[in-house]
Amino acid sequence: MKKTISLVLVFSLLALSGNLFAKDESSLAAGNSLSTSPSLAESYLKRLAERRKKRRMTWGAVGLIGGGICLALGAAAWSSAEGKGGFEGLFEGLAGRALVILGGVDVVGGALSLAIPSGAERELEGVLRISDLAQRERASHEALSFLAARGKKSRILTSILLAGFSAYSLFRKERYHDSAGIFGALAVASLFRKTPEERAFQNYQKDREQQKELGFHLGIGPRGGVMVCLSLSY
Repeated sequence: MKKTISLVLVFSLLALSGNLFAKDESSLAAGNSLSTSPSLAESYLKRLAERRKKRRMTWGAVGLIGGGICLALGAAAWSSAEGKGGFEGLFEGLAGRALVILGGVDVVGGALSLAIPSGAERELEGVLRISDLAQRERASHEALSFLAARGKKSRILTSILLAGFSAYSLFRKERYHDSAGIFGALAVASLFRKTPEERAFQNYQKDREQQKELGFHLGIGPRGGVMVCLSLSY
């Protein structure tokens, strides 16, 4: 009975994953249809949101599928252990319960990942509601700056937390030098590796500076004369 319920649950989770993905795709497509010739800041924000969405949907689907498999295996082991005695039945029952708990956590995490848009997606959705192009450009710039600042703060806090684990492993009574080294390396990597939000904002600023150039154009005027035009992009 538990095996049948587990298989039904796995297929239900797969269907849920597909429905959420399709719904998210349609909402983003609707938003994109409202956007024509996006500005530089909006283009960077859109690319960042698309990357974050792809990552979110991938990890959400992995969580649902992996969690469903763990639930099925755990329920099968749990059911099989009921007919056994001794240490074998006890061990199999504990393993089944552990897999069920792990599967439940994975399913909840995967469902939340599929259902909750990332910060970049929410910022883009707000920008796409703005009709005025100048305000839209400013909103996109502010969104990129906000996301970069939040990413930097998260990166630094993660580095501090990992460094704390490294120090704890190194200076406790039973010293675990391997764990201290692993946590220390992760802390250094987290500190110096910028988040996608920070890199997007940095690249946007570089491209923005390159656009601040004086242009010289020659053409034919409306009355057939030569037209000289100077332009400054900023």
